[in-house]
Amino acid sequence: MFEENIPGCARDSDRRAGGGEAPVGLVRYQLKPYSYGPSRQRHLGHSKAYYVVAGALAVHYGDNTMMMHEGSALLILPGVEHRCWNPTAATAHILLIYIPGGNSEQLEQLAAEIAGG
Repeated sequence: MFEENIPGCARDSDRRAGGGEAPVGLVRYQLKPYSYGPSRQRHLGHSKAYYVVAGALAVHYGDNTMMMHEGSALLILPGVEHRCWNPTAATAHILLIYIPGGNSEQLEQLAAEIAGG
């Protein structure tokens, strides 16, 4: 379970109790008004889904840009360059879902980058 209202909060949710890898990795974070998430990125080994818990988020992926609102989701397939930002005056609350999981170190690095930005 994620704690609420902690920017850059990441949990080692992609590890199973027995030490094996789980099918998904999760990061929940807040993106401040009028701010960018991590720099443009491309993941070759996994897909990434954005789910907007509250607020709004814009995501540029490939040659497309999608404006997302509370309750909307977007799946980014492996190899597709993408970047997100919050174009509104309200904080965006986002859940990132990595498929497959098993990337704890990357999730912790992402959480630190978001918290520092």
